[in-house]
Amino acid sequence: DGEQAAIESIEPRRSLLFRADAHRVKELAANIDLMAIVFAPRPPFNPHFIWRALAAAQAAGIAALAVLNKTDVADGLDLAQAALAQAARLGVATLAISAKATPAVARAQLAAATGGRATLLVGQSGMGKSIILKNIVGLVIPDGGRVMLDDDEIASPTKRPQDFEKVRQRFGMLFQGAALFDSKTVGE
Repeated sequence: DGEQAAIESIEPRRSLLFRADAHRVKELAANIDLMAIVFAPRPPFNPHFIWRALAAAQAAGIAALAVLNKTDVADGLDLAQAALAQAARLGVATLAISAKATPAVARAQLAAATGGRATLLVGQSGMGKSIILKNIVGLVIPDGGRVMLDDDEIASPTKRPQDFEKVRQRFGMLFQGAALFDSKTVGE
């Protein structure tokens, strides 16, 4: 299309999330307002991951939100709910959702909890981070209900993914691993 872009200025960072070891510091994300720590009953989550993420958010001056996903999965739910309750007792904002079973409800709860802030989703593999993002931008069509954004319907069983182009332009997403094709890696 012939359009070009240029960086005209670099704004100062308001936050920096990083990981360090004895040899180097690895910058993970900058200018984040909220870290949403996603965990689920299945596959089994590691409680230490939650506490390390909460500590990292605190150290970086980033607000944290503990998100229990897959609340429709009974196996392991008691342990996951206990971890969520423990985070709440420590003063951490919490949310319990089922992004796959009730996407419209989950989307509304997430929108209220994130409040338009630049939000980073973190969590172990299999916790539902990708399905949460795919529901938000209309890459997955829900089986029932509707997903709303600013009073506009962005996903429902009767809408096609192509109908959400304007919404997708408002989101930045970076998938892990096999996001291009569910069964193939980028190398394949």
